[in-house]
Amino acid sequence: MPDYSSLTYWQSRFEKETCFEWLGPGDIMMPHLARILEPVLNCDENDYSSSKLPEQRCNESFPTNIFHIGSGASQLSLDLRSLYSTRVVNIDFEQSCLAQLRQSELAKYGDVKMEYKQIDMLNWEQVESQLAGEARPSPFSQSPISPVRVLALHLAALSLPGSIWIALSYSASRFDDIGEFWNVEMTEKVAAESGQTKEGVYAPEVWHTLYVLRRTNHPVRPFVCD
Repeated sequence: MPDYSSLTYWQSRFEKETCFEWLGPGDIMMPHLARILEPVLNCDENDYSSSKLPEQRCNESFPTNIFHIGSGASQLSLDLRSLYSTRVVNIDFEQSCLAQLRQSELAKYGDVKMEYKQIDMLNWEQVESQLAGEARPSPFSQSPISPVRVLALHLAALSLPGSIWIALSYSASRFDDIGEFWNVEMTEKVAAESGQTKEGVYAPEVWHTLYVLRRTNHPVRPFVCD
């Protein structure tokens, strides 16, 4: 079994692959993303009818950037660029895939408007370097907690209350124990590719789960894990 957390693994893989999709091509997610993001990024404070998110409100200080975390060399980034242009920030902990993706953007659009940042979102020191100003949380405990909760915590440190986190997972219980910094507001089933290439052979339907989470007002403070 490959070690997907290994930088060496991904460096080797992206030497051979110029495009990699984790759970399917970007166009699977785009209809969902466009519908969810439109009322947030183009919000009319007198009209919430286009949003399925409960209690969604306009916020003039709402950050306009879209962070594509773990972008790799996914086509999804290029699809996002077609809709949101300069708002997209592609983040990955492996540099060569970001270089490939940047080159793909240039080849497709003739210019580069998206941002590219090499950050390991599970590494607090790298996340902390992105925080503006002098008021920063102290380093967190290194006691073992799940990678999903580490990511949730680090992402919370970069997000204002009310920010939205959208994630696609093969698991229907991925965020059951997400902690106090995020609430799961909505889930949707997204059809997955069956992988069946033989004609006449039955392939059962496979579904991934798309999650929409919202940043709570809970402040990020130093803590100790038992």
